[in-house]
Amino acid sequence: AGSRVEACYPLGPIFEGAALNLTVMSYLDSVHFGVLGCPDTTPAVGEVVAALRGGLRRIAKVAAKRSPGRRRAAERAAAL
Repeated sequence: AGSRVEACYPLGPIFEGAALNLTVMSYLDSVHFGVLGCPDTTPAVGEVVAALRGGLRRIAKVAAKRSPGRRRAAERAAAL
């Protein structure tokens, strides 16, 4: 019952003393990531995002090899 969520935009706060916030939310068959960094202390937030994407692609690739039912997830991860 209820409506289906069409989009997710995870966003978490950066508290004093914390330079980076990584927020993860899942819904049905998808996972959404939000990366927020303080530009003064974490100027390379884009590198964090690139590393995260690369890691997720590797995980999806291994999962697809081990479980044929996971191929769809691997194909979606490769499209990141």
